[in-house]
Amino acid sequence: MYKKVLVAFDGTDSATNVLEQALVLARSENAAVDIVTVIPGYQGDLRLLGNSRVLTEMHSHYQTCLDSAIKLALARNVRARAHLCTGEPPEEILRTAEEVGADLVVIGKRARFLLDSMPVGLVADDVVRQSDVDVLIIAGDKKLGLERIFLAYDGTEGADIAARQASALAARYGAVLYIGMTYEMDMEAFSLAPELEEALHRKARSAIDAAVELARKADVKQVEPVIRHGNPSYKTLIEEATARKAGLLVAGASGRGSLSRVLLGSVTRRMISMSTCPLLIVKE
Repeated sequence: MYKKVLVAFDGTDSATNVLEQALVLARSENAAVDIVTVIPGYQGDLRLLGNSRVLTEMHSHYQTCLDSAIKLALARNVRARAHLCTGEPPEEILRTAEEVGADLVVIGKRARFLLDSMPVGLVADDVVRQSDVDVLIIAGDKKLGLERIFLAYDGTEGADIAARQASALAARYGAVLYIGMTYEMDMEAFSLAPELEEALHRKARSAIDAAVELARKADVKQVEPVIRHGNPSYKTLIEEATARKAGLLVAGASGRGSLSRVLLGSVTRRMISMSTCPLLIVKE
């Protein structure tokens, strides 16, 4: 599965949990780990203000954060390499991922990369959008679990790619794989044409059968399709994953080639924003 895992670390408590979860996964996958911490670039010259000391203190702060991350990896019996970079965090994370040949980037949902006196904003969204490789997003203190995996499926090519990865993970870890698909229909349409709801359900069932077949070919032992009317669909999918106590939610990204770097399906974008479950975005 994953052979080289890059973890973005900013020294916050939530980032420490993200690192913990990434290390558990890396040990299970026997994967190499690289940890990157980014010093945000400062647009200006602090020396002109007589504050050159701030630059030194900033570097020291982030170096200390990175050192603590490496110590944590060693304590978990995982050998990890450190990367301290300066610049725009999303760009440096992705550049480092490419440089080390990472096939998975792990990042916190609210990664900030900040010094207390110099907030620089969120970076996770940019990393997800621009990454060429899979991205695992972990919110707050949530734990990654591989006993129950929930796949958000819509029958597109991107969803099929995600289905293959979800199936491979489920087979590898003996997980139950839930394959969720929703269809939207407003109440007015339902009242005027209730037979349409049946037609939509049959269509969804036909589409989801393809993902079920992929899972069975991958030797997943427990596959459970989940088809439900829901509006908005992303909220319904999150509800279903939560109800089944999924430890990992898997979704595909939209677009092909260079487009996959800048486009995400609307449902996927909403899931990134709303889900508290660890979320794996599968790229091409």
